[in-house]
Amino acid sequence: MFFTIEKFQRRVEELGQRRYFGQQCIAPFTAAPGTLPEDEHYHQVPEKIEGEPFQLNDSFIGRDRYLWAEKEVTLPCAKEGCQVVGLFNFGETGGGYNSGFESLLYVDGHPYQGVDTNHNEVFFQGKEGEKVRLTFLLWTGLEGGGVHRTFYHQLKQADLGYLHKNTDELYYFARAITETLMLLPEDDENYASLKTALDRALLYIDWDEDTFYESVDKAHQVLMDELDRLEKHTDVTVHVVGHTHIDVAWLWRL
Repeated sequence: MFFTIEKFQRRVEELGQRRYFGQQCIAPFTAAPGTLPEDEHYHQVPEKIEGEPFQLNDSFIGRDRYLWAEKEVTLPCAKEGCQVVGLFNFGETGGGYNSGFESLLYVDGHPYQGVDTNHNEVFFQGKEGEKVRLTFLLWTGLEGGGVHRTFYHQLKQADLGYLHKNTDELYYFARAITETLMLLPEDDENYASLKTALDRALLYIDWDEDTFYESVDKAHQVLMDELDRLEKHTDVTVHVVGHTHIDVAWLWRL
């Protein structure tokens, strides 16, 4: 199979783009600057936010500066096999998470989730179809050490829509298999099995928009069945231990 890995890479890229559908932009927000003195902390949403419209492509500029951005919306209704999701891009977080943009989303006045460059998805499980008040406390950030500088952020995305769960899972499995194949020698006993399993599953996808998600459900099941049939040929057992710290404190999605 010539150029199979390259084909897998293109398919993974397209799956990643089509995990979401039905997106609707909810901008503009009503925005007002944070007014607390330096070193004081925000503990709750203002009773009422009055200010200027914060539109798509508008900028948020400064150093250690806060901005409230609020919008009342009706969330999409529940849909089988999908999750209602918000996709937000207000600014750029620096490498290592110690510089640049951060924000906290409040839903109906209650802290809900941290949102930044690396945590741009917000799932509204249990709130489908409800009218809610979304309030973001945006922070320009600091430089994380070194010379003081001004940060330039821009509202690039504020969408509500759906995540198709099987497309999402198929994307991550296909990506993991493709990246594994790029590392394995071709004479490894797992190489041919993994390549055949993914190739067989992807053949079931109809990339036409009208039938894409239905065909992905079938492709997802085929891949799961193929992986379940793979035999274990090694005595190695991997034990993984995870931990969380700042992720929990900042309400990042785990």
